[in-house]
Amino acid sequence: MSTAIDQSYIEETQGAVVPLEQEVAEAKVNDNDQFVLAGSLLNDRIKPMIKEIHTKLDPICVATNEAHKTATTTRKDLLAPFVAMESHVKGLMGDFILLQEELQKEERERIEREARAREASEQAEADKAAQEEQLAAATALEEGGDQAAAERVLNAEPAVRAPEPLPAPPPAPELQKPKAGGISTSKKYQYEVTDFQALVRDVVEGNVPWNVLTIDKANTNQHIRANDGAVAWKGIRVFAKAQIRGKR
Repeated sequence: MSTAIDQSYIEETQGAVVPLEQEVAEAKVNDNDQFVLAGSLLNDRIKPMIKEIHTKLDPICVATNEAHKTATTTRKDLLAPFVAMESHVKGLMGDFILLQEELQKEERERIEREARAREASEQAEADKAAQEEQLAAATALEEGGDQAAAERVLNAEPAVRAPEPLPAPPPAPELQKPKAGGISTSKKYQYEVTDFQALVRDVVEGNVPWNVLTIDKANTNQHIRANDGAVAWKGIRVFAKAQIRGKR
């Protein structure tokens, strides 16, 4: 069937909008008579137009939708193996970049550990030398017959001696990002919630922004409907809206 829409029908329908909108804008429902008039406006003026539009355009929509579904299904089937290959190759390249970053991090940490170990070793040697000097001074005093002075020297805190400054450790090698023509790289972070209760506690304590948590509207509405609106949850206001259905 033709999927073209009759332009004259579009113009005729659009022409009926303004006068009907005016009637709707002027409608009031303050008593039962006005309620009846509003029902007549709904059932005799508005809904027939809606039905006519569906009658005229639904077949065209179905036809174009079927054609669209056929085209998108074919496109999906043709794309599938190439998209899978693209994802696999990107995964290999991304894993390589992350591995290089991890290796650089490990190398940096190794250099820092070795620097700290050297500093600790130098400090230990300096402390040992200070203790040996203190013992030598006490021994000399004791041999000179000044036992009291020797004991004072022995009981005193050893002098703190700063070790000789060590040369700065070599910097960790800079990561050379892999490069290939036409390829750009970036890092995208993802997450998974491993303990929702712990996350909620962190939100309450102000350590996590409150908008990290979202309301599951479908489950919330289901619970409210099941309890006929009788839900008293802090932070949620339950209200009702009347639903009006006209004749078919």
